[in-house]
Amino acid sequence: TVSFKKIIYNPVLIAFVLGVVCNLLGAKKIVPEIVSFSDHFKNLVTPLAMLVLGMKMGNIKFSVLFKYAQLYIVSLHKLIVMPVVATAVAFCLYRFGYVGLEIVNAVFIAFAMPTAGLAPVFVDKFNSDIDCATICTLGTTIFSIITIPLLYLLLCSII
Repeated sequence: TVSFKKIIYNPVLIAFVLGVVCNLLGAKKIVPEIVSFSDHFKNLVTPLAMLVLGMKMGNIKFSVLFKYAQLYIVSLHKLIVMPVVATAVAFCLYRFGYVGLEIVNAVFIAFAMPTAGLAPVFVDKFNSDIDCATICTLGTTIFSIITIPLLYLLLCSII
């Protein structure tokens, strides 16, 4: 259950509201340090997530990685099925003149990427199976080295 009080006092929501207010008031013109501070903070997010991911990956033995059956199911769905379906829909929209070819390529790139590096961080936050998330992140990253070029060659042969 989620209480209204938890929603209102959510740090992300508070930061969002403060950001909107600062933006509407033109705070970056009055106090330019706000922009540089937020840029420094923004630049920390990805390295910290990668640090957590690296620590979790350090606990996974490479020999166990390819013995994990769920990895193959996740990889098939994430790296082949979803990019093919999403790109096929975008390609149909391209054929009917609704979108340009660059949209088809953008959809392909967005859907063909491996599992996000933040997945184990979120799984850890919600106390779930972090080994599964870490194995799937690492495995899909390794498999994407093969699937992305092959699917792109297929896309280029169709277009």
